[in-house]
This record gives sequence, C-alpha cells and structure tokens, in this order.
Amino acid sequence: MKEFFTSVVGVTYPNSDGSSRQATITQIRAGDELRLEPRPDNPHDPYAIAVLAPTRRWFRRRWQQIGWLNADLAMRISTTLDQGGWVGARVKEVTGGTRGKQKLGVNVVMYVSN
Repeated sequence: MKEFFTSVVGVTYPNSDGSSRQATITQIRAGDELRLEPRPDNPHDPYAIAVLAPTRRWFRRRWQQIGWLNADLAMRISTTLDQGGWVGARVKEVTGGTRGKQKLGVNVVMYVSN
C-alpha cells in the first residue's frame, strides 16, 4: 500500500446546492475519514473526484463536499479504482484560518492499494 499527501483543491468555492465548503471545513479535524466520490458526469473533467467530509448535525453523520482532488491525481486514482484497487483518505490537517490567511485549506493523507 502506498501512502502520500496532497491538498484538496477548490475549497473556497460553494457547492452546487449553495452550501459553503469553508463552513464544512470548520467542522472537520485531523484524522477524520474522507470519502472520495468519482464524478464522471463532471463537464470539465470526466476523471473528477469529489472530496467529501463528515459533518455532525443532531447526532447524524452527513457527507458534504469540501473540494476536489487535483486533475492529475484524480486521473491516477480513477485508473486505480477501475482496475479494482482501493483508495482511502483522511484529514492530515486543516490549514489557514489565521490573520493573513483567512481561508481554510485541507491537507490529506491518501492510502492506495496496488
């Protein structure tokens, strides 16, 4: 199994339903599991993979999109999944939220089987 790090892209944009990715990021912590959801119907990239994080509301777990894997990585991950491989992801750290860097970002540790 390979382990490597990456950042989630597109974290400052709103989701198609109007929800705020930045607001969702405020609810996640290092170690939280992330879901990777292929979006082959994405008009910009048929290999697009959305990154979803858990939110906790009223003791229920919901998954909200916080961004995307970058295009090069998404294509490699899509190939791995198409070949029957397994891919997992966890939050490594939430960045930003400070004076001078107010927008939040998410660094991720990825686990990929061969």
